[in-house]
Amino acid sequence: MGIVHDAFLWHLQTEQEDNDRAWQEAHSHRLAVSDLGHCVRKAYLRLRKSQETHPHDDYVLSIMRDGNMHQDDTARALTAWYGDQVHWDKDDPALCVGDDKWRGHLDFLVGTPAGDVIVEHKATNPDNFCKRNRLPYPFHCYQLAGYGILRQKMGHPPARLLLYYRSWGH
Repeated sequence: MGIVHDAFLWHLQTEQEDNDRAWQEAHSHRLAVSDLGHCVRKAYLRLRKSQETHPHDDYVLSIMRDGNMHQDDTARALTAWYGDQVHWDKDDPALCVGDDKWRGHLDFLVGTPAGDVIVEHKATNPDNFCKRNRLPYPFHCYQLAGYGILRQKMGHPPARLLLYYRSWGH
């Protein structure tokens, strides 16, 4: 889903989405943490600002929209429980992590009495839960661990890491 998140940012159309693109452009010399464990060629092409050889079709774009809808539902649930201790707005600087080589954007950062929790939200096919029994994907774990490491390198105390899967209806 890391690639899905990056692809979603590139396909957005609103003024806020233009701001997201500007941020991504300013940091495009760094690899995205969400590329860990994925296709190295795609990460290289993105860094070189080359055209992707396989753009997403309408089906994939609809799945990405569904995933974002589920992520918004999760944001509302977390906010109902933790209130203003939940960082989830795309503009929130608390969600940006990085160093001179890597960049990333947390889905959620939740402040709890026991310390901060980084929540990486993933929406996936229901078959992955029941028929295939293959979750979590290793590249999702790499992504979440990368976020935790980068946040510590930025001077924050260690955070607990939570990988949250949600099934979509396709």
